[in-house]
Amino acid sequence: MKYSYHPKSILRTPSKPIKTSFNRKELIELYLKKDIQEALFLSSPNLLNEFIKWQKGEITDKVDEKRLINSLLKYALRMHNRCTPFGLFAACGTTDTGRHDIIINSKKERSTRLDMNFSCALAQELTKLPFIKKHLKFYPNTSIYKLQDKIRYIEYFYKNKSRTNQISSVDSSFYLNEILNKSKKGASIEELAQSIVQEDINIENALEFVNQVVEAQLLVSELEPAVIGEELLNQILRVLINIQQKEEIQELSEIIKLLQVTQKELIQIDKKIGNSISVYEKLSENLNLLNIPFELGKLFQTDLYLETNHKKPIRNNDSHLENLNNGLKKAIEVLNQLTSKPKETNLKNFRDKFYSHFEDKEIPLLEALDSESGLGYGHNNNHTVDVNPLINNLTLPNEQNSELKISWNGVQSFLFQQLLKSKDNEEQVINLKIDDLKDFKSNWDDLPESFSIMYNYLGKREGSDLFSIESIGGTSATYLLGRFASNNKEIEQLVREIANTEQENNPHVIFAEIAHLPESRTGNVLMRPTFRNYEIPYLSNSTLSKEQQIRVNDLFISIKNNRVILRSKRLNKEIIPRLGNAHNYSFKALPVYHFLCDLQGQNLREGLYFSWGDLSNEFDFLPRVEVENVIISPATWQLIKNDFEILLKKDNQLDQNISTWREKWKLPEIVLLADGDNKLVIDFQNKLSREMFISIIRKRQKIILKEFLFDKKNSTTKDQNGNMYTNEFISILQKTTQKENADFSEPTLNRVNAESKVIENQINLQREFSLGSEWLYYKLYCGVKIGDKILTEVIKPLSQQLINEGLIDSWFFIRYADPEIHLRVRFHFRDINHVGKVLSLFHNSIKEYQQNRLIWKIQTDTYQREIGRYGKRTMVISESLFHIESNCIVNMIDMLEGDEGEEIRWKFAIKAIDTLLTDFNFNFEKKRNLLESLKDGFATEFNMNKRLKMQLDKKFRIHRKDIAELFNNRQNVNKQLAPLFVLLENKSRQSAPFNKEILKIHKENKLDLSLNNLLSSYIHMLLNRIFKNKQRVHEMVIYDFMWRTYRSELAKQKQLQKELVV
Repeated sequence: MKYSYHPKSILRTPSKPIKTSFNRKELIELYLKKDIQEALFLSSPNLLNEFIKWQKGEITDKVDEKRLINSLLKYALRMHNRCTPFGLFAACGTTDTGRHDIIINSKKERSTRLDMNFSCALAQELTKLPFIKKHLKFYPNTSIYKLQDKIRYIEYFYKNKSRTNQISSVDSSFYLNEILNKSKKGASIEELAQSIVQEDINIENALEFVNQVVEAQLLVSELEPAVIGEELLNQILRVLINIQQKEEIQELSEIIKLLQVTQKELIQIDKKIGNSISVYEKLSENLNLLNIPFELGKLFQTDLYLETNHKKPIRNNDSHLENLNNGLKKAIEVLNQLTSKPKETNLKNFRDKFYSHFEDKEIPLLEALDSESGLGYGHNNNHTVDVNPLINNLTLPNEQNSELKISWNGVQSFLFQQLLKSKDNEEQVINLKIDDLKDFKSNWDDLPESFSIMYNYLGKREGSDLFSIESIGGTSATYLLGRFASNNKEIEQLVREIANTEQENNPHVIFAEIAHLPESRTGNVLMRPTFRNYEIPYLSNSTLSKEQQIRVNDLFISIKNNRVILRSKRLNKEIIPRLGNAHNYSFKALPVYHFLCDLQGQNLREGLYFSWGDLSNEFDFLPRVEVENVIISPATWQLIKNDFEILLKKDNQLDQNISTWREKWKLPEIVLLADGDNKLVIDFQNKLSREMFISIIRKRQKIILKEFLFDKKNSTTKDQNGNMYTNEFISILQKTTQKENADFSEPTLNRVNAESKVIENQINLQREFSLGSEWLYYKLYCGVKIGDKILTEVIKPLSQQLINEGLIDSWFFIRYADPEIHLRVRFHFRDINHVGKVLSLFHNSIKEYQQNRLIWKIQTDTYQREIGRYGKRTMVISESLFHIESNCIVNMIDMLEGDEGEEIRWKFAIKAIDTLLTDFNFNFEKKRNLLESLKDGFATEFNMNKRLKMQLDKKFRIHRKDIAELFNNRQNVNKQLAPLFVLLENKSRQSAPFNKEILKIHKENKLDLSLNNLLSSYIHMLLNRIFKNKQRVHEMVIYDFMWRTYRSELAKQKQLQKELVV
């Protein structure tokens, strides 16, 4: 093993000694204690309030009482058995690596601060106050970059108390650029306004413009939260005091005084454990004076730190390190052999996609990751990002018919044999030996510079130390420690040493900490001290000097030796991003943040772990797995409802049923009920525990149980009174040997640049047109929004010019993905001798978009007519209709502006479908029948369920009035829609001769397909052209809404007829 242990480790323990069961009296006595009440208040003030009411006799209902007891029991079990730091329920601190004879000092240190959700809201509100705002320094938004004639950036807004980000763009202008340049070193609104005052712009106009720029979030103030450095309240006070020193402001003085009093009270609170709740209530009353709404349960954040001694004095710590290494070495070796590198990752997919687009070019990071004009990243790619008001908040069911994909390899085969053997022998434990895995090689070169191993020490077994490994991993050992380093000097020192060693071992690169705040409350996890020399601030402030900040618009990407290289242009060095906390960053992450975090683990295995893989889906019992005296996977029971149905019987025989059930499944007395990372102790010998367990599982379809490994008789983690505790040790492994360029170089691999294949329906009767024939066919690869821009700014004027000059007689377009999204544009020549001239005009029109990489690929292709879809007799007619329709739609797109335009887009789509059907002489009944058929087809495709139907019901009720208005005459609609109605009228008039011919062929019974099928295809292509993306989801919603509307209109007509008859 090419790693050695750092001499210091982290110990995590619950705040109370091991206790797996409580009776009613014990539970009440526990929560009558002041320290426990404070701990519960900080976690759930509502639950504490309910407990107090219960003790006063105000809760008498048996069901409510039982629910309360279950909740209290969960918290009690947590504070006695679970090591994960959580308020005053668990603590952490440093200890000597390899020393397990721990004595926990009774005096614990604590750190209480305001919750980041409140602090961020405070900073935001203070920025709005005029007497503060005018003194603040403003800086450019850290996400700003330029693309063609636009300035693009990320802005955020709050929706349902949650921070939501969106990409925005504004036109670049001389004055805006002046303001952004002036603000780079920080400037007040007055200073920024003065920088653009000229003869034709007075100070009032300049101030108004600067305030608009601030409102648009192109500029952010110095009060913008920083997640690295000191606590946010300190950051805020420092800025406010600085303002107060320049100008005495009474209102500001009162705010500063209130915040300073808050600081002092928090310091006072931290002097002991067991504070009266009234202290917090008084503090919250004072904070109410700031008029910032908050929930009491989300106002304070507390961390608890422990100090430790050892039973015996330290003489030679090296011996303890050696003992730990010997105890865990073989288990880590086995996990190395069993852990393979993931084959498919977001970063690998991005790397391949980047190379296929840009090859060896170096591209600005923000341009490459732009979700519209670039590649995007992860789930935020250029297929999905856009404003689609009709469908954006729809939650679609998963595909019900998707097959389970099973990954089978040598490791899975080996583990399968071990499982079968243990099942045949009815064994509860599988013992793995190094010799068993001789076919699997270990590799120490694809692991990070440092990583952490989290393990439990379980005492002695047959004279040897017994361990259980919980996890091994992290792109750096700092990731589990950073969060707890802010308020503990020893942990902070440990984190600094790890970071410094990584940098010293790799002087040819720069390790830079990622500073980003995705949501306000997430800041509680993200806050950490400064422990690296450089930061990458992204939608977050930075407390480092400007020289130590690496702006995202200074970063460039290229591919070399099959690696993604991130380079700082200013520093001219490769940048390796690091995230020094355990944030689960991939959930709803912005592309830049997601990419930077993923880049940490490039070409690395980010952990060593035991996994049953797909085998876990096939067995209800998975035995414990050990390597000598190290447990690498606990015994696990995966039970479906039928397996625990006996426990849910209401026959007053719960004790007997549990006993029978435990015997059947060979369950121990104490287990853990696992919900992801959350594990709740269940003691089947305890009445309250049994009842709580039943209440939890009653509505579940599946449960996962794991063995509880601690035995308080063997625990060596104790307090000064001899009480025994569960434990989690986090030890640090650091590379001891180093290959050249460490993890940041790799042998050159063969690049694979697989060409995308366009799959279309092909039939025997199709006719093909290649380059040089009467049809010219282009594919323009670009983002969804850029597609509209190209249609209106290039294709529309070009097609008009080509027709006016007699070079073509028709054209049309469709949108497609193969899987890369693109426009397909087809021109029809009157004379094929004009091909060369049209090619030249086309490329002159489009070259600017290529140069700016808004179009990343252009190719010509063979046009294959879809005769099967449109019919042999109506194919040419259909092409003429597509020409008329394409002209109509590019004119419609040209009229749309902003988010309001997207609302108009879907309304236009509904009106266009209705108009098309009217043009073919469909009455309401025929329209309803056709739309019902389309609606049902898409309901099947999208696995329509009750939840989706309820969403559509709600959405239709919201838009019912707007949809009804669409069926009025043009004179009766609002001004926004009236011009679009004119477009559809023109389309109908131009289409009339062609529609008439189709109806004639239909009447003669000579159509190659039914009229309904032909019109269904026309409607499908109509919506394909109208909507930029997610066309089929739009189809599902629109077909549903139109069917409802036609059905309603028919019902009204029938009712009216009845009334007329009467």
